[in-house]
Amino acid sequence: MDGFTMHGLTRLKLAKPDEIKLEYRALENGERIHYSSEYPQFVSVLHEWVDTQANEHGNGDIPGHKQHHLSNSE
Repeated sequence: MDGFTMHGLTRLKLAKPDEIKLEYRALENGERIHYSSEYPQFVSVLHEWVDTQANEHGNGDIPGHKQHHLSNSE
């Protein structure tokens, strides 16, 4: 799968700029990007997109990601 057909990407592009929040933080061993939304339709798509990214790039276990599946806004 290429970047243009990544699961969820088409639906994420429908979001207005303020409907999905992005927080970037530099870490000693890399960086962390935290995506969140108050809109359930984008929360589910974000999870789908992040899961696909993790599987496609061989890092299926993203620390802290599984706990976000329990939250309505992250």
